[in-house]
Amino acid sequence: RKMKRKVDSAIFGFGILAAMIILALSYPAFAEEATPATPSPSETMRETVNKHLSGNQKDNAKESLKEILGSDKYNDIRMWANEEYYNLAEQEGNIPDAVKELEKLSKKSPDNKELKMNIVEGLVKLKEWNSVAAIYESILKKDPNDGVIFTRLIDCYMLQRNYAEVIKKLEPIVKGSVDDIMNSDTLALAYVGAGRTAEAINLYEKKLERDPTSAGLRGRYAQALTNFGMNKEALEQWKKADEIDPENSLFKRRIDEVSALLAKQ
Repeated sequence: RKMKRKVDSAIFGFGILAAMIILALSYPAFAEEATPATPSPSETMRETVNKHLSGNQKDNAKESLKEILGSDKYNDIRMWANEEYYNLAEQEGNIPDAVKELEKLSKKSPDNKELKMNIVEGLVKLKEWNSVAAIYESILKKDPNDGVIFTRLIDCYMLQRNYAEVIKKLEPIVKGSVDDIMNSDTLALAYVGAGRTAEAINLYEKKLERDPTSAGLRGRYAQALTNFGMNKEALEQWKKADEIDPENSLFKRRIDEVSALLAKQ
């Protein structure tokens, strides 16, 4: 029995040793210190920029940031680079030149959509909406199905109060249907902005047929009627909106205001 226990112990000990050897061979980290991972190109570039910034070498930092923004190799740090690039430009009070530098890069890489969006960031800061719209149009020319860019383009035209362009682009999409809530809402607002009373009223009426209990929609319709000077009709819609959402103080305020206008007539 003692001999058997010794044999069993030896076998057990040998099994543990064999398992340790296999683990060591399979995972070198068990046998030696792990080799430090090689930094990725993006990590290296980010470290380079940070060194330039910490050393107050702004021109060098700017060049490195332009290299990041001008290439598709560093898309994982593009947002960070874009923010740092324009932070430097704002510190120097020179955003227009920063935009021009990126525009030069874009001419060399006309298909780099991400770079174009970086240019847009600067143009938005400068409130150069025509230039922003032009970039969005160029992107949509190559990719007409880019819904995000299309929405941004419409928003840009609305900011410019370029209602004619909004109507031109949205009418074919809506085509009398109000299923596309966002685009039909925007089209209705564009009709109001353009002073196209009949089209605005017709579209709002169609939308209310589909969604008669929407207080927000009735409020927008009431405001449109108010803008058109149709105070009697507007008051009716303000009251209906108030019935749907009696907690909304705006509706009550508008009812009082329009009622006062009607009393003076």
